Amino acid sequence: MRRLAACSLLIAAALAPALAARPPGAVDLALEAVREAEALAALDATVYPASPYTSPEDLPPVLEVERPYQGFNDWYYFALVNGKVWFKPRVKRRAGLEELVVDLPWRPFGHRDGLPYRLDHKDPALMDTTYAEGDRGDFIKSRAFETEEPAQALARLDAATWDKVGAWPHDEPLAFDPEFPMPDRLIALTADDDEIAVLSDTRQMFYRRKFANLFVPDEWMAGWGAGKDEFVYVPKHLTNHRGWALGRITAAAAGYKEGPDGRIFEWGPAAVSMETMVWLAPDGRTIYYLDSGTPPEVEHFIEPPFRGKYRGEAIDASASTVMLLDRFGAVVTKIADFDLLGSTPTHPYCYEEECDSEPFYPAGDIRSGMSDIRLPPEGWTIHAPVLPPEAWGPETALTRRVSMLQTGKGNRARELRIVGKKDGVIGSFHKSLLGGEWSFRPAPPGDRGFWDIPAEEFLSPENLTQYATPEALEALHADEPTVDQELRGRLELDRLTLDLRVPDFNLQASPWTVEIVYDGLALPLQLHVVQAWNPFRDPHMGHGKEALTLVNYEGTFTFDRKELERLMAAQPNAPASRTVREFLDLAKNLKFQFILNANQTGFELIAKSKRRTGHFAAVALGEGPRPGDGAHLHAWQEAFWARLDGHMAWEEAVAPLVSAAPAQPGCDAASVQWAGETLWLQERMARDLNWMKAVVNDAAQFSTFTFLTSGFFYLTQIKTLDAALDASRVTRSDEVRPNELRFNVITGITGRIPYLARNVSEMEARRLDAAKAEARRVEPQLKPLVKTAEELRKRCP
Repeated sequence: MRRLAACSLLIAAALAPALAARPPGAVDLALEAVREAEALAALDATVYPASPYTSPEDLPPVLEVERPYQGFNDWYYFALVNGKVWFKPRVKRRAGLEELVVDLPWRPFGHRDGLPYRLDHKDPALMDTTYAEGDRGDFIKSRAFETEEPAQALARLDAATWDKVGAWPHDEPLAFDPEFPMPDRLIALTADDDEIAVLSDTRQMFYRRKFANLFVPDEWMAGWGAGKDEFVYVPKHLTNHRGWALGRITAAAAGYKEGPDGRIFEWGPAAVSMETMVWLAPDGRTIYYLDSGTPPEVEHFIEPPFRGKYRGEAIDASASTVMLLDRFGAVVTKIADFDLLGSTPTHPYCYEEECDSEPFYPAGDIRSGMSDIRLPPEGWTIHAPVLPPEAWGPETALTRRVSMLQTGKGNRARELRIVGKKDGVIGSFHKSLLGGEWSFRPAPPGDRGFWDIPAEEFLSPENLTQYATPEALEALHADEPTVDQELRGRLELDRLTLDLRVPDFNLQASPWTVEIVYDGLALPLQLHVVQAWNPFRDPHMGHGKEALTLVNYEGTFTFDRKELERLMAAQPNAPASRTVREFLDLAKNLKFQFILNANQTGFELIAKSKRRTGHFAAVALGEGPRPGDGAHLHAWQEAFWARLDGHMAWEEAVAPLVSAAPAQPGCDAASVQWAGETLWLQERMARDLNWMKAVVNDAAQFSTFTFLTSGFFYLTQIKTLDAALDASRVTRSDEVRPNELRFNVITGITGRIPYLARNVSEMEARRLDAAKAEARRVEPQLKPLVKTAEELRKRCP
């Protein structure tokens, strides 16, 4: 047997070169073409405007507005020339001041003529000369830009050094990492703080920072997510989006963030460094964002104004702050990122009056970064009209071209800019975030973000004249579709099953009103939801099944206990009131103790721990098949998950293949194409099933690991973490050790992460069951088609 096995290996080794050299057959080529077509169909197909700069000589002295082909951060101007990035130094300025002209030439960005790369050298950071223009490292961190005269700021730049930027002054030949996916052409860019992000013509995103940190070096990066090992390809649901922008915040620039109550977060997870990409959806009603620590799916969203009864025209961002412009010329802004929206599992949070007892720490105090972030998060600020209604006309107008930039420390240090014209002069209307009145500044010479603006980019005077005061803005959007919808369902409390009503369910807005209904009573509770941390990537839903995409939330109940007691007093003998009161005693402000799996058709709500909340489970559903009155909760749960039947759209995919199956299969083009599509469906089904299995297993293992780890931390009080942080270290004011960090890491690991991972595993198991059932229904039709396709694969050269 061993001799036979050895002979088989020798024969296989001898045949391997011949097999490898054999060209793929027609069906294999068709299959590969279908793969590529499907991959392209899954990507953003937005047509970005071509750069008007066709040569470096076209580039202007300064840039004042951001466009897909040009932008700026605190340190540089960037522009695309023939699909490559060129850059030159910029001098950061206070809000309201015009850009300062730097008399240095534009140069290609980096060592690959303005295209992303990764050096294949031992010390790439030391060998790369991209960032070398003089000594101005503390210009922003020390806030020197606020006080230095222009001549002083310009003196920090060294022309001789700038001439060497991008040169290769080393004896060792320039070499690029062959494993890095180097693009050939760029079609868009965005920048903020110390970072630039670019989009290649394959819709892959790359980014680079001026300063390295613990997680990201100062090289070009393609990896994203917690492990920085997943590529970002902008997905198809963003096709024809209304804007893409980077909002980055660092300790050196904006320095710190403030919660909705003014509490400062300068140290710790909430302020070390945040990178948030935002997109305004094609319909102008959804604001998607991508956090640097989340999988690159672009599925998180920021609550839009007026609970989604709103339509924006343009978006920009800077330092975690989002700026929207609507068709009435109204600007709204909001600071929002993964931390401030409540989604970071290792950060402490509080809700409403619970936060009143939390201390305020000043900027510079190490404790500020680990004090509780107040929820709900900050709402939208509506800014004053750019001009009075009567000022708009043919020669005074606004466009959809907006920009936002950092101008100092904290939330409020931002400047807003809108391209427009005043009395026939093209330029920008601008103001600081806290400023009341807008000012106008003519366009700087050569900045083509102000040139050749098509008529459709101007907002109509009829709409502009309607916006007179911030208080009137919501009424102007009254004709937009209402996103809130009513759900009905069932709730189990201990051994009781009660009715449930949710009059304002909204996937993108919080809170929801959850009414517990029994014996003629309707008790309203507020359910605050935050999108849950989920590091596991899911396969996409089938085409046309996007409404079934599941969103995970963590929930917290708040309520007015006195008002609820007043309502229950109307039915003093209601037997369920005792159980409801027991739940209310346990549940109020019990942060993140409920998990929700939701989609556009409804949600399932469960308690993380019966020990803390008692037995609690609920389901609420919108229009569609629902159990009858009085049905047990289990029937409602099955109805919710049954809505996922067919969610992979495999039945819809196999039907046209059955219809198109050749009566007499041959090697003609139609038969070969059909075989490629058939084999692709089989391949995709196997891939997605395996993917879901992997998520189920990985999430379950991670949940188990974190449950065990949390127990270990409780037992040991993680003394080793004190040592890792240097137990002798104190705050910057020399007052206290960072014990808060230790306890909040424990809280995040024990109270949130294990439960979220367990829920992901259980949720994906339900999805997997539904997908397997769909695969079984498809198999009798697909199996004979695959057999025929495989025969053609062997037969057709």
